[in-house]
Amino acid sequence: MISLAVSDFALLKKIGTSIATNQEVFKIRAENMVEKDVSGYKAKIPVLISSDDEFRGEIHRASSRYGRRRRASNSKESGMPKSGGVFIKKLIEDQTPCEREYDPENPEADEDGYIVWSNVNPTREILAMTDAESAVSMNIEVEKAILRMIRQDLSIANARE
Repeated sequence: MISLAVSDFALLKKIGTSIATNQEVFKIRAENMVEKDVSGYKAKIPVLISSDDEFRGEIHRASSRYGRRRRASNSKESGMPKSGGVFIKKLIEDQTPCEREYDPENPEADEDGYIVWSNVNPTREILAMTDAESAVSMNIEVEKAILRMIRQDLSIANARE
């Protein structure tokens, strides 16, 4: 009988955390777009943390088990969380200076007559949102493939009994 490895489920958990994290990144970037016309708003940038070495090891073990041998990464211990996956470590404010425009007649102008615009770069935000959306889609496809392989394992095991 073929037994399902715990690493299959650990890998699915990591993929799930990656999906949730990338959805949150998408929301943060979308919020930046909503706030782009707010005077003085500073864009928020999510800083991600990953247990990449552990994640690569799980993929290697899963692919080896299903006959797809790949060379494992030899990178050093990353010091990342043991639970695996990708997480938002913190949010930082974009340090790009906000653009200023001289308009003393505008009610939002400061005492020197300048309006301070936000530092949100719409092109950068849209690209980041596209990256996050692509990561979610890719992880969903990987998750489907793993579930297909688990179902194949179960059907082979049932056929042998």
